[in-house]
Amino acid sequence: GALAARSAGRLMQEGPLYARLFGPDDRTPESFWISLRYFNIYRMVVAALFLGITLLFDDMLNLGSFHLNLFRLVSMAYLVAAVAFQGLLRHLRDLFNLQLSLHLGLDIVSITLLMYASGGIHSGLGVLLLIALTGAALVAPRLLALLYAALAAIALLLEQSYWVLRLDAPTQNFLQPGLLAIG
Repeated sequence: GALAARSAGRLMQEGPLYARLFGPDDRTPESFWISLRYFNIYRMVVAALFLGITLLFDDMLNLGSFHLNLFRLVSMAYLVAAVAFQGLLRHLRDLFNLQLSLHLGLDIVSITLLMYASGGIHSGLGVLLLIALTGAALVAPRLLALLYAALAAIALLLEQSYWVLRLDAPTQNFLQPGLLAIG
């Protein structure tokens, strides 16, 4: 009885879980900030590379083969957001988990849209989600890493569902996004 009361009291003092995950935390190691900054540089390079390839070669390399203009637009927005995040990382050294979550949200949405614009799961761009999730899992609390993985799996399955429901893709095509979601 007394132990349960002390545990409940301690939880009440600590506040809700989301406040602990996304609130200010002075204990974030400097190495986490450095990792996030380098991963954001990787994001800028990938976005610039995708944009440059499609501007030079159109859809010859199957990037944007389904919807080239959407691919270019998403690549440009991805690049602009990554540059903005880089500025934010230099000037705002607070709320690490919130910034990490914004970065991963951008990755999940952008990569899913780039994948769609390139013909879906067969484009191979889904592997970029694994890279983003792995990078985040190195510095994120376990609960957030699981959330990111679940959101990426949902995005993959929704993208494939769109292909099946709206564009008459065969339902057998769910195997590949399913396996990627498991990964």
